[in-house]
Amino acid sequence: MLLLPIRIGSSRKCRRCELQINDQKAACPHCHHLSEDEAMQLKALLKQESKVVHSGLRKWFIVIFILSVLLVLVTFI
Repeated sequence: MLLLPIRIGSSRKCRRCELQINDQKAACPHCHHLSEDEAMQLKALLKQESKVVHSGLRKWFIVIFILSVLLVLVTFI
């Protein structure tokens, strides 16, 4: 039996705000009502928020990695 992946919906990245939108939408629901300057501000704000979220996530991964290494070292000593 051949199983093929089912594609429920496809999306693309908006050129103005860089958020994912449905391919079937003609205009981006996030920024279509904004001027060019407002869309640029939205894009900058989203990038800034993304950096904050990713930096927090990075710290947790480092902590988990260090704890994992310590656990392995303790079990073999």
